[in-house]
Amino acid sequence: MKKILMFGSVLFVAVVYLSWRNPGGPGPKPPTASTSATAAAGATSAPDAPTGNGQPVTRAQYQPCLDSFVSVMARYGITSNIPPVKNTACPAMTYPITTSESFQASGLMAWMQGVIDTYDPDGKGANLDFQMKFGICTPNFVKSTSQAASLVGRIAVFIVPAYRTTDAAKAAKAKVSKTRGVTGTDPGGGGYELGGLQP
Repeated sequence: MKKILMFGSVLFVAVVYLSWRNPGGPGPKPPTASTSATAAAGATSAPDAPTGNGQPVTRAQYQPCLDSFVSVMARYGITSNIPPVKNTACPAMTYPITTSESFQASGLMAWMQGVIDTYDPDGKGANLDFQMKFGICTPNFVKSTSQAASLVGRIAVFIVPAYRTTDAAKAAKAKVSKTRGVTGTDPGGGGYELGGLQP
């Protein structure tokens, strides 16, 4: 009986102590007004938050990154046109992971609006697509865009504009080609690198 009372007393003291250490109880505490305001004002101020401005890049810059992504994934047995099969071999080296990517909204929006104004002024963008494409940063890409060497080998996201495959888009492309001398399968052959790779 004494052992039960002693065990109960110790258990009671432990519960009181833990309650004192964590007054909010189990689970995360709800945000206060000040923490909510801080988060809304700028979560990017946190040391671990991904940041980046993003920048326009030429096809000559981003295409090798897109090709590298396809090549590396294929070495891991990941392709877009085969059913799942057992992996019998793996490459000797791993690649660093990219967990997220961020961009400055105003810079991206200004670039997109510039593409629309140049390549689809009458349609206001209705005849354009903006495609998200994945690439792996090559040494040449990192060097040509003056970025940190630590980004080599990381997966990056590029936005590439293209005309839609509709009659209206073909007409818009023909008009722009005639009046502005723009040719090619997509608007200018350029894209936008989002920037802000994390980590």
